[in-house]
Amino acid sequence: MDILVTNVTSTSEITITDPYIVILGSILVPIISVIVVSLIGVATIRYTKKQHERNAMMDLFKMLSNTNHKQAEDQIIEGHQNNNLMKDGILAHPFQEYAKTVWRNYTQAGVLVEKGLIPKIDYYLMFGIKTVVMHYILNQELTRRRQTTPQHYIAARFTNLAIDCFEYWSKHGHAIVDPRTGESITLENLGERIDLPS
Repeated sequence: MDILVTNVTSTSEITITDPYIVILGSILVPIISVIVVSLIGVATIRYTKKQHERNAMMDLFKMLSNTNHKQAEDQIIEGHQNNNLMKDGILAHPFQEYAKTVWRNYTQAGVLVEKGLIPKIDYYLMFGIKTVVMHYILNQELTRRRQTTPQHYIAARFTNLAIDCFEYWSKHGHAIVDPRTGESITLENLGERIDLPS
């Protein structure tokens, strides 16, 4: 290996003439550059995904904690406990708008969980029991609507989310109970999972 160092006034010049070092340098620099750029890209993607999850979780908190949603849940639970929620197998008129608010919001939550925008376990822990209870209470009306209207998929993601939540809590040995009777809710009480078209 020949290295030539010359001193010209205040600058130094190093010349590497060994062909192996020159070739190795010309190969390593692009490889290292690609690796560094890839690592930066992966870190950026992970950060962006985490930021989307945080934003989706904040939106979900706002949606399920807002006054209209909480009031709707409270009215439905009260109607269920007083045994006046259903009349002749149909959701009583005073509760119709409350029910739409609840199943619309839980359907949106189901989409967020299904698409991976919200971590499933976090959702199950924070909202899972309430999701199961609300679906249990509204299941008769949801089933009736699916059978009597062309909206066969109405609140399907709400149903699927409630089943997922129930299975999570059941797997961990936690019974979820009917707020009126205190009896355990079963998977059969929630209906069957609904396969949605792709």
